[in-house]
Amino acid sequence: MKTKKIFLLTAVFSLQLSLAQFAKVVDKDGYVNVRENADAKSKITGKINSDEIVYIFESDPTHKNWANVSNGYVYNSRLKYIESYQKVPPIVRDANKAIFKSGNIKVNIVSGKFNFKENEKTFLPHFMAIFIKANRSGE
Repeated sequence: MKTKKIFLLTAVFSLQLSLAQFAKVVDKDGYVNVRENADAKSKITGKINSDEIVYIFESDPTHKNWANVSNGYVYNSRLKYIESYQKVPPIVRDANKAIFKSGNIKVNIVSGKFNFKENEKTFLPHFMAIFIKANRSGE
C-alpha cells in the first residue's frame, strides 16, 4: 500500500509540473495582490511586485480568471504567461546548463542540487496539498 501511495504521489507531482506554467506579473500599480481564495473579495495574503516571475500550479475550471500561485491566487489579467513571449532557441544545451541569446541579452541557466532546507517553507505546503488531494482521489 505504501508503494502505491508513493507511486501515485510521484505520478501526480510529475503531472502537476508538466501542466504548470510561468508568468510575469504585469501591473501598472507596480504590484499585484495575492488572495487567499480565487475571489476579489477574498483576504489579501501578500503582494508580488511587477516584473517578477511566478509559478502557476494548476488551473481551476471553476475559477478560470484566477491563477494559483505558491501562496494564493492572482487575477489572470495581471499576468503575462511566458508562453506568450517570442521563443528564443538555446545556443548551448546539455544536462546541466542552457544558454539563450537574443540581441544583446544573454541568459545562462545552470542546474544544481535542490536545497530542501532553504525551500522547505514554500515547497512543502504545496507538495503536501498535492499528496493529500491525490490520496483522497485514490481512496
